[in-house]
Amino acid sequence: LFKLTARINHLKKAEELLEKVRLTPMPDHAPVLRQLARVYISQHRFCEALDVAMQALETGSGMRETQLLLCDIYAELGFAAEENYLLHQLAREQEDAHLKIRLAKWADGIGRLDQTIELMEEVKQKAISTRQESLLNWSYTNLGDFYGHAGEIDKAAAHYLKALEINPADWYAVKGLAWILYSHEEKPTEALSLLEAASQWSDDPGIELLQAEIWMFMGATELALKKHAEIAMRVQSPEYGRMYSEFLCDFFLDNDQPEKALELASEEIRQRAVPSSFAMLIDVYLSQGDTLQARRMSQDHIWHQTFEPKLLLKQVSFFSVTDLSYIQDIKAELSEARFELGPVRYAAMLGKY
Repeated sequence: LFKLTARINHLKKAEELLEKVRLTPMPDHAPVLRQLARVYISQHRFCEALDVAMQALETGSGMRETQLLLCDIYAELGFAAEENYLLHQLAREQEDAHLKIRLAKWADGIGRLDQTIELMEEVKQKAISTRQESLLNWSYTNLGDFYGHAGEIDKAAAHYLKALEINPADWYAVKGLAWILYSHEEKPTEALSLLEAASQWSDDPGIELLQAEIWMFMGATELALKKHAEIAMRVQSPEYGRMYSEFLCDFFLDNDQPEKALELASEEIRQRAVPSSFAMLIDVYLSQGDTLQARRMSQDHIWHQTFEPKLLLKQVSFFSVTDLSYIQDIKAELSEARFELGPVRYAAMLGKY
């Protein structure tokens, strides 16, 4: 139900039920533990997900499925060495569609987008040949994302549409098409129409965040800021956990609440020391005028460790482009990332140089 509607109460109810079931005597608890770990992942409770996945591993049941799950958790926590070791170990045993999905994610994380697409195309073909509709639908939406990253917008749109043929209520695919209308075709009104339709059956805050960004693009700044305030109020509830920490950090800084932003960023780093977490703390330092500390942290924890345009965009704002070859490389790469960044962020980047 959560996958269908993005309603957080469904996810919390799933957690409640799984917690009860794990305490029930049964021959094999591993499937329940794995499912509970996936619920924790959805809530961005990655350390708890790791604990539960390790409990599943200790049962000795469904080892490969648990190891694949651990690959997902290691990736989220930034445990690159552990993830790499496990992927190689699994590849020696069997290279199936589920492993290829993880290999594709690994390739994307290290900037090998061509390899990512190649692997995901293999997963798609496997899903077609075995008639696994759920896997096929998932493949289409992910390939829509990856082709968009590669600048192949027509292929991206085609894959989102294919996903909707399988599941007309796939709000994630609708959101992908709305992004194309907004960022590539600059048709904000049409994009908003799609998002309004998706919001009829999905409560995903991401839909509303994209609506606010489009309003900002259209000059309706007051409306966008009001929407941000509404979303912030909503996702601060305990049910959402840390699912929207990055948005909240930006919101707190924009609304002169640096203490809250600092607390959020520090906790995020304690939970998962990955580039996106350090980028939050860098924003806090910059808001306090501590450019020196921001630069040090960027060089230690962002440089050469992520290829995410939104994270890289923040870094170029407080370094001298003419002095550092790495920053020059980033700026050259960002100049080709207009679609991924969107018109608002891209225009902000151009305005700095």
